[in-house]
Amino acid sequence: MHLNHLRVGTRLTLSFGLVLLITILMAGIGVWRLQELAKITTELTTTDSTRLSASQQWRAGIEMNWVRTRAALLDSDINRLPQWQAEMDQASNVVNAHRKVVEDLVKTDKGRQMLGDIDKARAAYRDPRAELLKRRASGENLSDALETQLAPLSNAYLRTLDSFVQLQQTSHDEALAQAMDNARQGRVLLIVAAVLAVLLGASAAVLLSRSISIPLRQAVREAEQIA
Repeated sequence: MHLNHLRVGTRLTLSFGLVLLITILMAGIGVWRLQELAKITTELTTTDSTRLSASQQWRAGIEMNWVRTRAALLDSDINRLPQWQAEMDQASNVVNAHRKVVEDLVKTDKGRQMLGDIDKARAAYRDPRAELLKRRASGENLSDALETQLAPLSNAYLRTLDSFVQLQQTSHDEALAQAMDNARQGRVLLIVAAVLAVLLGASAAVLLSRSISIPLRQAVREAEQIA
């Protein structure tokens, strides 16, 4: 239907309705992108960051206990072994707390598989360590056994933790990159929508003004001719 066949009020209603529709679409796009960004940001700042931090502290605690183990086995005074053991037990409680946090937050099959690998390496390391500490308490010199038997097991244990921490770091970095991409995409969508809104609004204004002004000029000419 030609605009000239519509009343002026109807034309104004259509024009303002078009602008309002574009505004609603822009608001909808903005809310949608903000919700997506909020979801990713929440995941990033809670689950991913907590899991990464707990994994790093877990790994650091295991490494510190390895240092204490070396010190205990090389300490010339075996009377200090109970003190070393108490410190290791205390650190183990903290490590287990971090591990529990990690286990609760790991959702992927790969992550759970790596936790299983860590458990196997841990078991292979802890039993020989307990045996060497027991032998050291009886006064036996274990410096050679420490380097040849226990150190390789400790290194293997730490490597499984390093791999797990790296996996969490990668997951965290990917979530951060996704959040940045979503923010950029949202910004582009809003800019495009704003440009389209301006163009459509301007076009509607021009069409409306022409649909009113042209008939008025024609009416004026006809009136002049009649006069």
